[in-house]
Amino acid sequence: MLVTKVVRGVLCLVVLLSISAISAGPAEGEGVMTEEDTPVSITLIGNDPDGDVLTYNVVTGPSHGRLSGTAPKLTYTPQPNFNGADSFTFVINDATVDSVPETVIIVVTAVNDPPTVDDICVTTQEDTLVSITLSGCDLDGDTLIYSVVKGPSDGDLSGTGPNLSYTPSENFNGSDSFTFKVNDGTTDSAEATVSIKLLPVNDAPTAGYAGTMFKESPPVAKDDNVATDEDSSLSITLEGYDANEDELTYTIVTNPSNGKLSGTAPSIRYTPNADFSGTDSFTFKVNDKTADSNAATISITVMAANDKPNAQDDKVSTREDSPISVIDVLTNDTDKDSDSLSVTAFTQGKNGSVDINTDNTLSYTPKANFNGNDSFTYTVCDGKGGTDKATVNVRIKEVNDAPTANNNSVSTLEDKSVSIRLTGNDLDGDSLSYSVVKGPSHGSLSGTAPKLIYTPKANFSGSDSFTFKANDNKLNSAVATVLITITAANDPPMAYSDSATTQEDESISITLAGGDDDGDVITYRVVTGPSHGILKGRAPRLIYSPNANFNGSDSLTFKTSDKRADSKTATVSITVKPVNDAPTANNSSVMTQEDKSVSISLTGNDPDGDLLTYIVVKGPAQGSLKGIAGKSPKLSYTPKANFSGSDSFTYKVSDKTAESAVATALITVKAVNDRPTARDDSATTMEDKKVSSIDVLTNDTDVEKDPLKVASVTQGKNGSVAINGDKTLSYTPKENFYGDDAFTYTVSDGKGGTDAAAVRVKVEAVNDAPTFTSTPVTKAAVGKEYNYDVDATDPDIVDTLAYSLVIEPMGMTIDTATGLIKWTPANTQTGANEVAVRVADGSSTPASNTQPFTINVSLADIPVEVAPSSETEKPAETGRKILSVADKSIVVQASDNHRRETDSGLYTSYDFSNVYIPEGAKISSVVVYVEHFEQEEFPEGKLQWTAGTGWPDNPMVWASINAPVYSGETNESTDLWDVTSFVDTPEKVNSLQFRVKNNDDVAKRKTSVDYIYAVVEWK
Repeated sequence: MLVTKVVRGVLCLVVLLSISAISAGPAEGEGVMTEEDTPVSITLIGNDPDGDVLTYNVVTGPSHGRLSGTAPKLTYTPQPNFNGADSFTFVINDATVDSVPETVIIVVTAVNDPPTVDDICVTTQEDTLVSITLSGCDLDGDTLIYSVVKGPSDGDLSGTGPNLSYTPSENFNGSDSFTFKVNDGTTDSAEATVSIKLLPVNDAPTAGYAGTMFKESPPVAKDDNVATDEDSSLSITLEGYDANEDELTYTIVTNPSNGKLSGTAPSIRYTPNADFSGTDSFTFKVNDKTADSNAATISITVMAANDKPNAQDDKVSTREDSPISVIDVLTNDTDKDSDSLSVTAFTQGKNGSVDINTDNTLSYTPKANFNGNDSFTYTVCDGKGGTDKATVNVRIKEVNDAPTANNNSVSTLEDKSVSIRLTGNDLDGDSLSYSVVKGPSHGSLSGTAPKLIYTPKANFSGSDSFTFKANDNKLNSAVATVLITITAANDPPMAYSDSATTQEDESISITLAGGDDDGDVITYRVVTGPSHGILKGRAPRLIYSPNANFNGSDSLTFKTSDKRADSKTATVSITVKPVNDAPTANNSSVMTQEDKSVSISLTGNDPDGDLLTYIVVKGPAQGSLKGIAGKSPKLSYTPKANFSGSDSFTYKVSDKTAESAVATALITVKAVNDRPTARDDSATTMEDKKVSSIDVLTNDTDVEKDPLKVASVTQGKNGSVAINGDKTLSYTPKENFYGDDAFTYTVSDGKGGTDAAAVRVKVEAVNDAPTFTSTPVTKAAVGKEYNYDVDATDPDIVDTLAYSLVIEPMGMTIDTATGLIKWTPANTQTGANEVAVRVADGSSTPASNTQPFTINVSLADIPVEVAPSSETEKPAETGRKILSVADKSIVVQASDNHRRETDSGLYTSYDFSNVYIPEGAKISSVVVYVEHFEQEEFPEGKLQWTAGTGWPDNPMVWASINAPVYSGETNESTDLWDVTSFVDTPEKVNSLQFRVKNNDDVAKRKTSVDYIYAVVEWK
């Protein structure tokens, strides 16, 4: 029973233990519950039927706490911050015997521990940022959230806790601080303070100057102030200045007093002496190969850092089952900073429990009866974030424990011996010997302890006992008792074996028999039933029925019982005499297809295993049987021609003594589908004309009159075939084909039956018009001969072609046999000239074709050609090039003065003869500029520009000059004139040709182009 009460604010749980028969040792433990860091009172209570005074002894103490007080009134105190399950065991004693050890389970529920924070001190220099890592701890291992409570007065914080950066206000030095706290998701910590010390730094004066610097000035070495933490090295870059920008060398003049320098100036590393904090410095100078500089000083502030304490291992010893109350682990632990040390954490020993005392000492309690070596670790803290761990090694010396002899109880039957094994326990694992203290009163013991045999006196029944003790060669155990129960014996009843005889398939009554010497009423029970029959009725009066047609030997077994014992098993043997059984003919069924024979095997059974003969009683109505019935049951059935449906015949069997009943053999004849018949077809069409419908099914037939359809077709060698929706076919001859063609089709009746036939197609010839294979020449120049060699082809190879002009400009001629067109345009024919050429074949029903096109005629002049580029660096896929021509000469001057503006992709100042425009580029525009004319005055008029070789469609572009240009001037800005030509077809541009002509009266005025250039854009 568990009783709880509150005493002075402390929750007390009283464990009431009811122990019946203290000599038998049952004791009941109860569960106890308390909160983390909260002691709980436990009262142990027991009862003894004899009313003896009880004593309480703790056998094994708790692993995660300690017990105080005197049993049965104890107080359990859990270890600091421990939560989970703990337990201890105890026994009670009535001055004669111990109870069985019982366990008290203690559940310590978790309580959230508020987190803690540590004050921090940092040092930096004036105007120097310093990184600060906030420090916090949570015993529960919760994730901590850092928050600033009050910010600094003379600086700013940045970053996210716990990693912050402090930036002091400009030129501020002195002390500053801020406060912070942490939260574990439930509870805030107390506030902690970060104290910041800012060391003053001398600020260099500023001044202006006038005049000029001496040509030769000595170099200057620069003073500097730096800072680092204790035991932390620092990289330093020395700085110097030379007004003449001469190369400088750096030399250390005096080394630091409290540290060492490494590296090669000006990049060096300062390492302070171990544990040093304070100020240090060194000097250096620079040299420009002519003069030394002043000696500059590097001032170093080494900020003190906390040194972690040094925990030293400890050794202690005790005796088995003896706790160590005080272990002063801090005695041999040290701290360089002489900080006050405390124990903040410890582990448990594998074979003992550890607790902390209020004075920072530890206590150790070994497990009950343990001896040997154990150890645990503890953590020491200096209160400033520094910790260290050490090990406490514990030696537990062995103490001999008295052994325990175990009570026991056995039972046996009247007049029957029983084996008894004495048992005991020794906590030290010593070998035990056993001795009987007082023998039994109603029997005798034999054998050697611990293996004894107890034999009760003749006809004795009831209780007997004896006592014994165990010895470990040093100490005796308490006396233990072996209780023996002897049960009175009963004489078992008897069952009598018997025999019975009956005939096959005939039942028989059987009465079981038995007896009992004690005169007890007996009952009967069948142990194993018969193997070849069944039993009915209630024992001892049973009816045996043999299985159908069984003859031979069978049996059953049974026992009797007087409610205390069973008899031995008895057997009833049964003989079943044989009687002849009539045979059985089996019905059967077979299946075959129309017009196909099938084998039939007749079957029958005879229970007696006699040889059977088979007799056909009535033959089939729709077929015939072959084979000889009798000893062979194998027949062959052949249905009548084209018959399908059901047929049957009957038969019987005989074992020479009796005949069976008549059996029926059922025969199912399945109908078989007849495949359709496909017949060849023919069709006729004209060249290039489709046959839309060929009804190939008209002459095809099916015996069952099944609807037919075209399942598949093959393709003709010179035409294509398709199946129409109305089950007809269509045939399309290849272009210009004529002659004979053929294909096949497959007809289906929808039931798996198919057949194939051929369709022969005759394609009659039709005259075809010839077609042009040449591309017209669409450009011409005034005064130059124009040639276009017209070419055409005719599908009808035997035809002779004739060419003629349908539309032509004045002066154009054509060779009717070869198709060659010749023409020299006149000055009046510039611009677009429409032309149409006809070609006709020479057949009796001639066919012809016409090719219309337009010729653009322009005025001829000296071309200016820009050749393809051979540069290895190709322009972008989208870009711009400037093509330049100078002094009316065809030669284009080149230079390497390239400049590219990468943002716009514009190339400028290109004067070169080779230009590359990428393959596949699309010319989007051409802008042409005239920069200078050597002429007194160039009147308003028009210049005609044509783009030549490589331009798709040979576009014609026009431009007009909007302002006069005078001799010796360069036309700039708005005076430049431009013309744009759009080209839609992407082509590879191999070259660009430009022609310029003054369309005014050239006889009256002479125009000389001094410099022209074009900007070509593509994409």
